[in-house]
Amino acid sequence: MPLAFTSLDIGLDTLGSIQNPAHYCGVYGMRPTEHRVPMSGVFFLDPVRKFRVMSVAGPMARSVEDLRLALRIIAGPDDLDTHVPPVPWRDLERPKMADLSIAWSSEFPGSNTQDEISTVMQGVIGQLAEGGATVEQSMPDVDLGRQFELGEELFDLLGGTFPEEPTAFSEQASVASNEHDSLEAYLMAWDRRDDVMRAWEKFFADRDVLIMPAGTRTAERHGEEPTDPSEEYPYALSALSGCPMVVIPAGVDSQGLPFGLQIIGKRWADERLLGIAEAVSELTGGFRQPPGY
Repeated sequence: MPLAFTSLDIGLDTLGSIQNPAHYCGVYGMRPTEHRVPMSGVFFLDPVRKFRVMSVAGPMARSVEDLRLALRIIAGPDDLDTHVPPVPWRDLERPKMADLSIAWSSEFPGSNTQDEISTVMQGVIGQLAEGGATVEQSMPDVDLGRQFELGEELFDLLGGTFPEEPTAFSEQASVASNEHDSLEAYLMAWDRRDDVMRAWEKFFADRDVLIMPAGTRTAERHGEEPTDPSEEYPYALSALSGCPMVVIPAGVDSQGLPFGLQIIGKRWADERLLGIAEAVSELTGGFRQPPGY
């Protein structure tokens, strides 16, 4: 279980590797804005760095305060990762609830969210509205199913860049013959991702955050796979949009299994997102010590 014995760590997320365990284990996790944190030395097994998009390094912790502490340390240029712009860290006051415009949804199109998660989600939204926030049930104009498929396509194109054992001449010749096709497929996928990112930018033009469940259900038993591929949609929202996302613990189900909510904000507004996540977290009870620890 993440953070059972430590209060802070750094994870790597491409299509859910921070969000998923944070949701299942009842801890906080953050995917920063893509390229906000250097990726120098992260992918050390390949001859060159191939995951130049979607993958981010981000903190996992037991509080938003610790997420902020870690991100403040690791964010910003390191003179090695040329993708990281010189975006300075800003210490911001927590935004007032009455000034917030919050979009939300307790469901993902084509998927069913566990009742206990939906109930908590709607209860939190009700409390935010009572606190003065403007809330609306709304989603970006994006097909989430196709967005998830695009994420998998990009992952496969990047992950398959180098053969595992490129020593045989026949294998090298095969790679060379497919190089043009792979590059074309990658550039076409990137072009479609541009459309996704523009749709999210438009959505956040007059909204501060989108709040949704971090997953459609609590953890499966070890070795079990989701019965419905659409249950994986929650893990592609931040990855494909490039937007920052924070997972906050939200409760436990009837089996005692934890679950979380994801709060997605505008690109490059990580500091404001953390302030909003801190406010929302006060409504959910925060981190709960697992029984026996």
